[in-house]
Amino acid sequence: MSGFSVPAVVLGQLNALPALEMVRVAPPERGEVLVRMVASGICHTDISYMRDARVTPVVLGHEGAGIVEQVGAGVTHVRAGDHVVINWQPKCNQCRHCLSGRSDLCENIQGTVAPRVFRGDQPIAVMLNAGTFCPYVVVPAGGAVPIRKDIPLTKAAMLGCAVATGVGAALHTAHIHPGDSVVIMGAGGIGLNIVQGRASLMRA
Repeated sequence: MSGFSVPAVVLGQLNALPALEMVRVAPPERGEVLVRMVASGICHTDISYMRDARVTPVVLGHEGAGIVEQVGAGVTHVRAGDHVVINWQPKCNQCRHCLSGRSDLCENIQGTVAPRVFRGDQPIAVMLNAGTFCPYVVVPAGGAVPIRKDIPLTKAAMLGCAVATGVGAALHTAHIHPGDSVVIMGAGGIGLNIVQGRASLMRA
């Protein structure tokens, strides 16, 4: 079996502490991208996954950025050396919601065709189609979003969840309008990006 061994943060069972374990990452197949992770954020979802994961064992982490190492056949939007943000919700672009302009309700979030991470000879899951608490991840093509190389990857890592969630909450969920007053409870990764979303309306 091809691939290479790397350490990863693995949750072995629910309500237990994750552990650093050696796993094997297989190369990408058609429509997939291998990314060398440079930075990964820690989100509250990573914590709650220790209690709520649908399957274990699982490699944790879903918010990160890195550099493309290899692409599978058919991938044309990125190539080796490109900087990317991990998108843990790549849309299918084919279901009724995607085709009607509501891709936020996509019924078929994309993952790899088959498992790409193994513990011994046994395949293991990756959190939210990502598993960014590992030096290398294999994601479906839509899970690797190219960014400019002058953006620090330590900051870009936040785009995958905290920025999208916070700004999205301000602009699309709360429907804040210029001139509205808002209260933000907490100023962590998401809260600060709600502030940014609110500020963008002030500049509009």
